[in-house]
Parts: sequence; C-alpha cells; structure tokens
Amino acid sequence: MVPGESEIVGVAARGNSARGKSRRRLIPGTDYTQTAVRLGPGDLVILYTDGVSEAVNEEEQELGYEGLLGLARTLPTETPKLIGPALLEAVQRFRGTARAFDDRSILILQQADESHS
Repeated sequence: MVPGESEIVGVAARGNSARGKSRRRLIPGTDYTQTAVRLGPGDLVILYTDGVSEAVNEEEQELGYEGLLGLARTLPTETPKLIGPALLEAVQRFRGTARAFDDRSILILQQADESHS
C-alpha cells in the first residue's frame, strides 16, 4: 500500500461487500478518490489499518484482503461491541506465534435500524 493510502472495505449484513481506496491528503500532490456505499439497517463498516490486513503468519503468508473478508464473514454481528475483539482474536489466531510488525487498529460502525433513530 502507498503511504497515505487507506483501504475501505465494507461487509453488509446481507453478505454483500464493497471495496475502494481513499487517499488522504497527507502527501502533497496525491490524488483523492471517494467511494460511496449506501448502508441498510444492520449493515456494518469495518475500518482498519494495514497492520490488520498485512498480518503475516508463521509460514510468512499475508492475511490480505480476501483473508480478512473471510474472517469478517465469521464474526458475530449482533453488536459492534462484539465484532472488534472477535476480529482482533481471529487475526491473532491467523498469526499464531509470528511477530506483529505493525500496529493493529480497527473501528466498527453499524447502521442503526430506523426504530433506533
């Protein structure tokens, strides 16, 4: 990944996913792209740093986007409060005893049902 670039991945409760890249204006002269995704009630957005998607296991295999998406689809979706710890635990299981080379930060957002508005 290019410095100053973050990946945006969304996994909807309905099983759909959306993916895009967003370049923050941290580096002068970089382009800025924007991706819009319409969320429905209960849909989730998982924002994460590259330390999550670039986690490496004992065999030096990188988790990557597909691996992260696979893990995300197994997470409990009742509440965002459960998803964060479950995702970090799943990434740790993938890594096994391999050393972490980067920080791992995540932010979980869930679209509220209309009844909670």
